[in-house]
Amino acid sequence: MNEQYIALSLSINNSRDRDYIVQTGMGYDGVVLLELPNNKTCTGSLLWSGKHILTAANCFQDHNFQPDPTTVTVIFKLTLGTARLEAKEVFIHPQWNNSTNNDNDNDIAIIELKDVAPTTAERYSIYRRSDEVGQIFTRVGYGRKGTGVQGEISGDRTHQKRFGGNRYDVLREELVQPELNTRIGSDKQLVDDFDGGLHDALEEALVQPELNTGIESGKQLVYDFDSGLRRNDALGKEYSLHGLGIMGYDTGTSVGLLGDLSLETGRIYEAGSTSGDEGSPAFIDGQIAGIASSGRRSTLPEVDITPNKDSSFGEIFFDTRVSAYADFIDEKVNQPNEDVFLLQTGLGLVLLGLMVGAIATRIFRK
Repeated sequence: MNEQYIALSLSINNSRDRDYIVQTGMGYDGVVLLELPNNKTCTGSLLWSGKHILTAANCFQDHNFQPDPTTVTVIFKLTLGTARLEAKEVFIHPQWNNSTNNDNDNDIAIIELKDVAPTTAERYSIYRRSDEVGQIFTRVGYGRKGTGVQGEISGDRTHQKRFGGNRYDVLREELVQPELNTRIGSDKQLVDDFDGGLHDALEEALVQPELNTGIESGKQLVYDFDSGLRRNDALGKEYSLHGLGIMGYDTGTSVGLLGDLSLETGRIYEAGSTSGDEGSPAFIDGQIAGIASSGRRSTLPEVDITPNKDSSFGEIFFDTRVSAYADFIDEKVNQPNEDVFLLQTGLGLVLLGLMVGAIATRIFRK
C-alpha cells in the first residue's frame, strides 16, 4: 500500500492536500493560532464566554508560571479577514510542573483576552462526560504539515489550519504490560504478529515502557497513529491494545462519524499531532474533549516508521482529558455554565425586547 494517512495536519498523498485544510466558515473559526515569543506557535480554541482561549500549559514551557500576557497574540482567521487580539492574562494550571519532558498531568492553560472575540468565531463548550475512550474525535490545529510516512516537515511555517481524526484508545494509567512468561531466556523466542512480515521482536524485548509513576488517574487520553498495518500498531505491539486506525485498508469502508463530518468511503482520516498542534482541540459531538499535550515513539524496534519522533506512523500521543479539568475551566472562565450561557444568548434578544417594551410602557404611562 502506498497511500498515506494524515499526521495532523498531514494529507494522504502529499503534505499540501487541500482536502484536509480547514476553510473559514466550516465551523472551526474559533480554533485559533497562538503567536508566542521566540517564534513559537501553538493552537487554542475559543470557549463559550467569547473571551477565553483553552490551550496547553506546555505552550509556555520556556516561561515562568506567570507568563507575560503582552507576549501572546491570538489570531482568528475569519471569512471577513484576520483578527489579531491581545491577551489580558494567562492562567496556568497550578499543578503543572513545567517539566522539560512534557510527560505529566495538568497540561492545561487558559488565556483571557482583553476584548471579546469577533462574533463570527464559533464558541465551544467542553465535553463533560467520562466516556471518551473508544470514541472517534476530530482534531483541528495549526501544526506543521507532513505525512505519516515522512513525518512532519521541520521547516514548515505556513500556519495553515488542518483537520484529521483518531480514536481514543485508553486512559494513560491503564497502559500496563501484557502478560508474558517472565522466565524466558534471552535470544530464545521470536515474536510475530501475523502481518505477513518478518519476525517482529525477540520476546524478551516486549517489556513495558517506563511510565511516569506520578501520573494521576483519569487525566490523560491516549491514542496511536496507525498506518493500517500491524507492524506500525504501537499500542497493539506494546500493550495488546490492537487497532489499525479509524478506517481499514482492507475494507475501504467508513466506520462512523469524524466529529460532525461523515467519513467518506476510500478517504483516510487517521491523524497524529505535529509541532504547533500543542493545545489544539479534539472534538467529540462538537465539544472539546481533549487538548494535544505530548507524544513519544514506540519503544519497540521498527514500529515507528521513521527513526525520529516526528509524528509519523507508529507513534503514541497523549491528550489532556478536558472533562477532568471542568472545575478549573469553569472557575477561570467565571461565566455561567455553557448550557446556561447558550440559553441566555438564545433568549437574549427576546428578553431584551421584553425589557425595552416594559420600560417604554412605563414611560408612556407617566
